[in-house]
Amino acid sequence: MKILVSMVAYRERHLEKSVRSCYENADHPEDLFFSIVSEQYYDDLHADLSFIPPEQIEYKKYDLSEYRGVLWSRAKTMENDFNYDYILITCGHNLFAKSWDLISLVELNKAKSKTTDGKALLAFCGPEYEYNEDGSHKIENISTQNTVNKYHKKMDTDFYVPGHGFPTIVTVPDDNDVYECVYLQFSYIFGDKKYIQELPFEADINYHAEEIYVTVKTWCAGWRIFATAKKLYFHDTHKKYPEDNFEPRPSTHRPWLDMNKNAFWKQSDESMIKLNLLLSGNGGIELDKVLEYCDFSGLNKKWCEYIPNIDTLDEEIGLRHAYVWRDPSTGPVIVKS
Repeated sequence: MKILVSMVAYRERHLEKSVRSCYENADHPEDLFFSIVSEQYYDDLHADLSFIPPEQIEYKKYDLSEYRGVLWSRAKTMENDFNYDYILITCGHNLFAKSWDLISLVELNKAKSKTTDGKALLAFCGPEYEYNEDGSHKIENISTQNTVNKYHKKMDTDFYVPGHGFPTIVTVPDDNDVYECVYLQFSYIFGDKKYIQELPFEADINYHAEEIYVTVKTWCAGWRIFATAKKLYFHDTHKKYPEDNFEPRPSTHRPWLDMNKNAFWKQSDESMIKLNLLLSGNGGIELDKVLEYCDFSGLNKKWCEYIPNIDTLDEEIGLRHAYVWRDPSTGPVIVKS
């Protein structure tokens, strides 16, 4: 069956390796279509992907003259002319396990069997990998010791604030089953084409807000999310490129410290407002349905109240969205509800 690989890459160093790994580790690479968006400072920094047959790839390249947003790039990958059956939503800093395509189909069918209408998705946090000084990579014995699949089994109601970081994750049980979870992990989402046809991405939702925003819309539309212990991909979570002399995530690979940081923060605040409208029943989904999601996921229902100044609120939330990265000198701060 035909699979669309939707892959985004913002200032990625190893996009070529990610695409090659996806292509070469598939059992049926001839059935893959790649729709890729790459954003780089200069044209010559875009990866050379000419090893993919031209009829199997649509490759869109953009410079960084403006900040467009996280879901903007994902939405752009959906603008293609391919005829496909399934979609893999992923990113340009992943490596892929052997037979990931066939195993994904098997695990998705297990997930579908647990629903009444087949509206199921695979989504989970894969094991991590790191790059060595010589450019090679390592998966086992990495510094974080995250070598198993993890998933969001339940929200941490005492910690998680929508749009502020990520919910707690736990290890997926190591058996032959799939497990329902409460949160979409954008590094790997696999499902039927009808999912993205029913719920196209909204291009104006920014980082941190985008996963919970899409999760709530997805769940309230009747889709259910499942995790598997099968290793299908590996994620370069910390991006510790050997030649960098910076702290990994905030300083080198997030847009709030580059030329477009003001546009990034403006969209972040606007996304917080839009997320609160969604959760409070003012964003196209009935509040009763959102509250059902809260009962299922453990999300604190207080976040379903309309908060007019959610983008600047200090005292109740603790800090503004990702505030530690607005001023990195402050050091890490835990945001509590």
